[in-house]
Amino acid sequence: MTVNQKIRIMRKERNITTTVLSEKIGISQSSVVRYENGSVKYVPLDLLDKMAEVFGCSVDDLIEGDSRYTQKKTELNQSSYLRMSKIFWSNIGNYQPKKRTQS
Repeated sequence: MTVNQKIRIMRKERNITTTVLSEKIGISQSSVVRYENGSVKYVPLDLLDKMAEVFGCSVDDLIEGDSRYTQKKTELNQSSYLRMSKIFWSNIGNYQPKKRTQS
């Protein structure tokens, strides 16, 4: 199931109209419809976060099962890990322990 389908299902399960959802997340009603019908391929993460808050679920609940997002999530996790590793190892050479003073 795609994120687009999940948005529509969760919205309908909670008896929320596209107009109400659009007001709660700060976009137009027509944008909500485009996200639900798949006219827009990717829903931005900040909007997924807002929708998850309105629906009372997590972003992971919305993206679970949609390979477009789970693949992107894996790439982001790997990218973040590599970036943090580079920062850590580049700073390790600059490490200088503090000298302790006796009081």
